[in-house]
Amino acid sequence: MNVSELRDYVLDQGMSLNTVWYGDGARTAAEQYCISKQGSAWEVYYLERDNHNDLRIFSDEQSACAYLKSVLDNDQSVQKHRQKRQC
Repeated sequence: MNVSELRDYVLDQGMSLNTVWYGDGARTAAEQYCISKQGSAWEVYYLERDNHNDLRIFSDEQSACAYLKSVLDNDQSVQKHRQKRQC
């Protein structure tokens, strides 16, 4: 899974677009999960009040995305706010 596929998964599961911030570079202030490329490494963390909580560093995009997918699937707060997709 890559970042594009993770973004599609988040939407397909009815999670808010604001659940995850995707991108290079640091992010501040938001309360959301973040996945970003820092040099040759990938970082996954939860950003709350400018604090990078539960920071995990991965050597490849696939491992970072798989980890974040697992975190999202097991986060009761995220699951509670999921929207059912309309067909």
